[in-house]
Amino acid sequence: MFRNEPCPTERQSTQPITSYWLEECDGQMPASTPRCAPIRPAHRRASHLTRSAPQSSPLRQAEAQLRDIVSAFVANPVDDDGRPRTVAIKAPAGLGKSRAVIEAIAKSDRTAEFYVSSIDLAIEQRELFTQRGIDVEVWRGRTNRSMGLQPPCRRSDEVAKLQSVGCTSVFSLLCKPNPDLCKHYDECEYIATLESNPQVMLLAHAHLPLQVAKASNDGAEIRLVPDFAVIDESFLHTLVKHEKWPISRLYELGAMMEEIADVLRSGQPLLPTLRQNHESVASDLRKSTREWPSYATAGIAFNASGSEAVEIIRRKYERLQSYPLSLRERILRADEQNRNETPNIWYQDTNHRGGNPGDAGCVHVSWIERPSRLEGLPLLILDAHIDAESLAQIFPDREIEYHDIRVKRRARIVQVSDTPMSKAKLRNNNGSLRWRLGARAAILEQTLGSGLVVGPKGFIEQFQAPKGVSAGHFNHLRGKNEWEHCKWVMVVGRNQPPPLAMENVARALYADSGERLELPGNYDKSAVDIQTAEGQPHPVSVHMHPDPRINRILWHHREAEIEQAIDRIRSVRAEKPKHIFVVTHVPLRDLVDELITLEEFLGERRLVMGLFKGNGVLPLGKKALAEAPFSDLWESEAAAERWVEHSGLRKPNPPLTALAGWGVDAHIVRYRVPGQRGRDSKAVTALPDLEATREQLQVLLGQEVLRCEFEVGDG
Repeated sequence: MFRNEPCPTERQSTQPITSYWLEECDGQMPASTPRCAPIRPAHRRASHLTRSAPQSSPLRQAEAQLRDIVSAFVANPVDDDGRPRTVAIKAPAGLGKSRAVIEAIAKSDRTAEFYVSSIDLAIEQRELFTQRGIDVEVWRGRTNRSMGLQPPCRRSDEVAKLQSVGCTSVFSLLCKPNPDLCKHYDECEYIATLESNPQVMLLAHAHLPLQVAKASNDGAEIRLVPDFAVIDESFLHTLVKHEKWPISRLYELGAMMEEIADVLRSGQPLLPTLRQNHESVASDLRKSTREWPSYATAGIAFNASGSEAVEIIRRKYERLQSYPLSLRERILRADEQNRNETPNIWYQDTNHRGGNPGDAGCVHVSWIERPSRLEGLPLLILDAHIDAESLAQIFPDREIEYHDIRVKRRARIVQVSDTPMSKAKLRNNNGSLRWRLGARAAILEQTLGSGLVVGPKGFIEQFQAPKGVSAGHFNHLRGKNEWEHCKWVMVVGRNQPPPLAMENVARALYADSGERLELPGNYDKSAVDIQTAEGQPHPVSVHMHPDPRINRILWHHREAEIEQAIDRIRSVRAEKPKHIFVVTHVPLRDLVDELITLEEFLGERRLVMGLFKGNGVLPLGKKALAEAPFSDLWESEAAAERWVEHSGLRKPNPPLTALAGWGVDAHIVRYRVPGQRGRDSKAVTALPDLEATREQLQVLLGQEVLRCEFEVGDG
């Protein structure tokens, strides 16, 4: 269950808001949105989700609150009754969650296992521990090649063969200090790390489902027990497991498996139907499968050693994979718990949109691999988007102390409100949209400074980032600090997995809950409001799942990933406000300062591209526009003149609304060159000052500019 810690004073409720926020934010309101009392669906345990919604705190106050919570946990990882504590801290990226833990450990003699999203990140963070005088090691897997390093195991190729067929008992098969098993044991980097006793061991989330073991001198495996464990960033996806078999395989494995296949194919509830024909489902299932091979014997290679033994074991595990062992175990588990619902066991008869082509005609099983290595350990969980309900499902026997620390970003947020900017739109636009977004990014770099563009992986791989602009893709952002210097971020599109993918996560997460899930295999369109700083909600249509539990999982993949992208520039610590451009209409929890259309964001094509090619300055003379670097936009002086006249840029109060919401100001300037007669020439500038504009005009025109000033009424 969850124990709610005291929160700052709640703001008064002034209006109801859409239930979307109640579901997607664990029953909490966005910090910027008036609060109302949520109505809980019957399938939820209110003790898990009922909590107050804290207001955003000043930065220093939030930092102090974070330090106090972390320091108290490190000092007292067990409660007064000797039970291990579990503390979850939800706080924005950039507040310093990891550093707070490092500081607390440095001031103590506590030992810890520290889990991060990848070994690459663990290697990067090792330096932070070392700087504080903490003895730290990174536990790389036997085959790991992170950052160009050689695998720590000299038999990594053989290990990879075993792992490819599901063998995880590598230590007992290859690593005991026996010359017949491994002659490299005494010099092995992996074993040296395993036998080390650092104050902090850094591991990847992928280690969580694995058993904790340490090699003793006699080769036996013993458990290494630190004082507590820390999990940094979201880790649910590393615990979700899935297997499938063609349904025809079940018909080859005896009468009871045939019966199970028939029930699954018919769509009837599995266990209630089986119980009609069997006095004891568990007993009959065990009897019918007692001749199946087991993992207990798969790792034995009699009268063989070295590579020969590895090949024998590999073949045994490969044979094991053809047997639905996990299906049997999930049925037994559900029957022993006397459950009627088994959402994590299903038959898929056809290919669904967004599903894998090979899923049709298969029986599927999904489950959560419980982090058994954390059993009995005090646990500190850090994340910007902790999902309280998911934690309750993963750790059903723990009492979790939940802290929600919120800090307002120092940023101006501009959001496109007329398109979701789907992957299909980005993919099918023939490069034109990528080019215009690139031109937009280039002008932002010229006017605001260095920036970051984030979007779907496929888009980013084809996006040509202008000089001074970095790029990153969704699902590869967490823990990254290299973009904190950026002055702006442009988030293009959304990370919206197919509905089947979200349903499969829910099947695994709620497998032991005994609750029925709504699993239509598709999303619905729902009206949701974008909350604006002016207090005027703007309705948009967003894909939502009809089951609120699955909708919450979707939120943590889609909206939370947008927030992760935004927080890469660390606006919570900015001395001056930064700029956030969200090129999708998916609502955020923050108040949006300005809503614009996609065309307003991109600007009139030739105006934007002209400013891009002119490094922030576009002269409006027909001769200048018909020459390099603008000649591919206007093929002749006549064409340039027609465009300028049609654009209205020479008229009083020129229409620069195409550049609205860019986070910069565009202006008309007047200038003169030597020998010029008649009226002043004009140009559009997006540069921050007149001197920079004059210097760039001289570069473009190839001659001296005598005078440059804002047009009267502009600037």
